[in-house]
Amino acid sequence: MALGYFLIFLYDGLIALLVKEIGFSSALLGASVASAGAGGVIGALLLEQFFGQRDPSQLMIASGLVGGLLIAFMGHVGRGDIVIPAAAFCLLLFATGLASAGFFVPYRVVLQKETPLELLGRVAAVGEGLSAAAMMAAPPLGAGLAEIAGVAAPYLVSGYATACLAFVLLFVRRRVNNRNDLVPDD
Repeated sequence: MALGYFLIFLYDGLIALLVKEIGFSSALLGASVASAGAGGVIGALLLEQFFGQRDPSQLMIASGLVGGLLIAFMGHVGRGDIVIPAAAFCLLLFATGLASAGFFVPYRVVLQKETPLELLGRVAAVGEGLSAAAMMAAPPLGAGLAEIAGVAAPYLVSGYATACLAFVLLFVRRRVNNRNDLVPDD
């Protein structure tokens, strides 16, 4: 999960520069941030309603793949590969917020379901510590990457890395499921 937070914070603080790089008015910055935030809140509220009974790992994988590709799409818009209007940009940020809810909210469900009760405090503390370290390290690295390779670079790196992380989770999940199928029940 720390890697997921690292990837988000690699680009997250650069939205103002991305809006400017694309050529949108600086007035769009507020609408952009609000769109992403609204997507995250609405996504979190919809999770229980529509996905409460599903496997949280599957939801995290699908959300990581979709969200990662949306973030990379933002990078391509920022680089000038794709041109979209301001309203579509806000919709893109809203969709990214929706996907991020599906990536981060189920993590806590998996943590609580899969961790033995006597280890839950320690495991949660280590996870939160690693996440905090990732959130502290990523913004300066993202800014450095933007300085070297352009504002779109952190979006492209983060987006494609998030999608790759989702694929890794998919293969790990399948391997764990296959291994569990081989172990007889007691």
